[in-house]
Amino acid sequence: MVVHGSYFKVLEATEEVFFTLIVNAYPSIATFFFLGGFLLSYNVLKRMKNLRGHYAVVFGIMLVRRYVRLTVPVMFMVGVSVLQTKWIRGPAYFELLGHNEQRCRETWWTVPLHVNNWQPFLKMCLPFYWYISVDWQLYLVFCAVPLIMLRREKLGLFLMAAATTAASVYVVILTYMRDYQPLPLLMDTNQQ
Repeated sequence: MVVHGSYFKVLEATEEVFFTLIVNAYPSIATFFFLGGFLLSYNVLKRMKNLRGHYAVVFGIMLVRRYVRLTVPVMFMVGVSVLQTKWIRGPAYFELLGHNEQRCRETWWTVPLHVNNWQPFLKMCLPFYWYISVDWQLYLVFCAVPLIMLRREKLGLFLMAAATTAASVYVVILTYMRDYQPLPLLMDTNQQ
């Protein structure tokens, strides 16, 4: 698949079998969420089995460590995005980078709170960081499940099964009710 020089060549490329790898890259992020959750559960259960009590302290330490590891690098990039106007100039600046700088000046606070994904797509500060926000939110909610499993294994397993089922049913209902396309790539980013 060689694509260069023409919009029509790009359209032809979309008919190639290998183009599905590009189109399906966005939905494949669910795999990373699954792997992250699996590793979280595995590591928490492995470390906590030897501890008796003190789960609240360990839970708090886990949350603080994760928050710092996620937030510091992301905020550095937000700072770079806002300050880039000081060292970048040129006729195509606004078309290429200016939108991010403007959006980050308005909604920078959503990034350290990890609610960037709650903004409309075209108002997000560095939209590709929606993943970090969702990752933190899932970590915050589901970090407690392995801790519950240490005390009541059946309840923890039930909660995991219920969350998986509820998430799947939610996606099916939302897709049906809002008549979403099969691939997020084909959707309008301004949908409410």
